[in-house]
Amino acid sequence: MNVQVSARVLKQKNELGEMGRSVQKLADTMRDILSEVKRSANELLSSGENLDKMAQQSSNTANEICSSVEGVSKGAISLSLL
Repeated sequence: MNVQVSARVLKQKNELGEMGRSVQKLADTMRDILSEVKRSANELLSSGENLDKMAQQSSNTANEICSSVEGVSKGAISLSLL
């Protein structure tokens, strides 16, 4: 958002100058808000990617534990058959 009110309008001491200053203030505030939204969106994206990686690691660890438990179970069954 790139809105610039003319300096000539901003210097006026009448309603037009007041309106110009208000429009400029609104544009500056909107620019700040959009910048913050963009920063927050990038942060949210990064957090989501980190969460996805952590979920994948948790899934891999759970699969390894399941495999280990299965191996122990098979070993226990084999020993009980002896």
